[in-house]
Amino acid sequence: MSPPLSWKCTDYLTIFLSIWIILSVWAAYAGVLSPLVVVLALILTYAILRLTKYAPHEGKIPLEVMGAGLLTILLMGFIFFGIQGGYDLSADAAPSIATTAIQSHIPSDYSPYFDLPYFYQLGLPTIASQFTNLGFHPHHVLWAFALVGLLLAMAGLTQLAKHLHLSAAVAVWVPILFLCARIPFSNLLLGEYPWLLAMGIGFMSVSLLQRSHFIGTIALAAAMITHPYIGVLCALAWVVLFFPQFKKIILTIFGVGVACIPVIQYQILGFIGLAKEPLSGTEPLALANFIASAHLQGLIPFALSLAWIAHKMISKKPFTRSDIALIGIGFGGLILSVLLNALFPELILGTKIPALVLIGMTLMGAQFLSAMVKPMHVGKIALALLAVALVLIVTSSSMHSTISGSKITLEEAQFATRLGAHDSAIVPVLFLSDSAGKMAQYSQKIPSDPRGAHFMLSLQLLRTPRALELKEQSNAQREMLATKCAACVDAFLQKYPQHYIVVNTEEFPALSARNEIFREGKLILYAVKP
Repeated sequence: MSPPLSWKCTDYLTIFLSIWIILSVWAAYAGVLSPLVVVLALILTYAILRLTKYAPHEGKIPLEVMGAGLLTILLMGFIFFGIQGGYDLSADAAPSIATTAIQSHIPSDYSPYFDLPYFYQLGLPTIASQFTNLGFHPHHVLWAFALVGLLLAMAGLTQLAKHLHLSAAVAVWVPILFLCARIPFSNLLLGEYPWLLAMGIGFMSVSLLQRSHFIGTIALAAAMITHPYIGVLCALAWVVLFFPQFKKIILTIFGVGVACIPVIQYQILGFIGLAKEPLSGTEPLALANFIASAHLQGLIPFALSLAWIAHKMISKKPFTRSDIALIGIGFGGLILSVLLNALFPELILGTKIPALVLIGMTLMGAQFLSAMVKPMHVGKIALALLAVALVLIVTSSSMHSTISGSKITLEEAQFATRLGAHDSAIVPVLFLSDSAGKMAQYSQKIPSDPRGAHFMLSLQLLRTPRALELKEQSNAQREMLATKCAACVDAFLQKYPQHYIVVNTEEFPALSARNEIFREGKLILYAVKP
């Protein structure tokens, strides 16, 4: 059976997405963002492809790659819509609120939620807002773009295998090992939407830079705008893997810098917060725990990459330059992630490095499997690896919690949606629940706990008087919830006026003296004023 799709699809999709992201950010910066940007992006994509006479990757997408992509869509779709009811129950509220805040321009602050400076990666929110302004739910749009990022990452890794002149058998194993890592699943469930889309475009940009420096620079700029950390890591991977000429590096830096001008002021805030945050030391067992539980997020690729190194040494086969580059990216990236997590925990820099680690370990492990597994056994071994990996992923305690909903329950999410339908105004609400931030997201209300579910990323970084005031409010709400102090509600309302009160009766006593509007199970909505 011949594969129905060619690599042109992934190339053209990446180029269009990249141009769309860059145009959207510039349009939002100028205050003229509208759905017409999509049309302009399509026209510009066609014009650039014609003018540059770009030659896309040749050949058909292997059935293994398409099968892995389809499995990813089905599995993640079943979890998101079948188990979680279409809510991102374990994601932070920040991506959704950042998207909702963008209308025709990039806002200066998070009004009407809070008067704090706007700070978030701009690439994904600007293109997602073009859908949410038409009535689509932000978390649905963000999830869909992140899934596209996962599929592009799989394609980008497979194309990198070609550029490194690895065998066709290696390309067969790349998507299998990609799914054996926990990174694709956990980050989609945890709401790392910009991270995932940037990873997909970034992996493709490394490949595109080898075919057309101009086209690849556009894609790298889009990855940098979508998630600066990932953009920098992909640029590093390009330099390490292919060691381009100095002139090309300078031109790439210049091109990316020009494209990123609109986002610079929105990233400075993060570096200011980072500079003010004191450094912390590393605990004795932190390294082992970090590797095991957080960063590799998949023992199979890790073990196979080690097996590949051992196989090369035992067989006395020389390590090529690309071999050394992959080892450096895989294990060097792992060490870098540990160091960054220890030194800069406030911005969780270290948790972004798995994108770099994934490149090295996936390609190393794929080479080991292609050398050791005979063609007639590929199907059986691949199925066995996937079965073991998926069982380990789904049955792990952390993933089980993530799938079930670590930030909010489905019942709370549905209750919040009903609250939003009851009153569409964006008004302050006292959420006496650990899920305050997520309930505010789904009901489009102003939470009494602004730090709940990282409602705003800027609140973590700022030390301004207004930010400190909001943190005091957050602390007061959390203390009241922790002590179950029903008598403290009136004092809180006098200091921080609210329109409604939502009580989770499993976490806080019911307020019998208040005017009840409606209840669903353990959740009750009260009016503050009679």
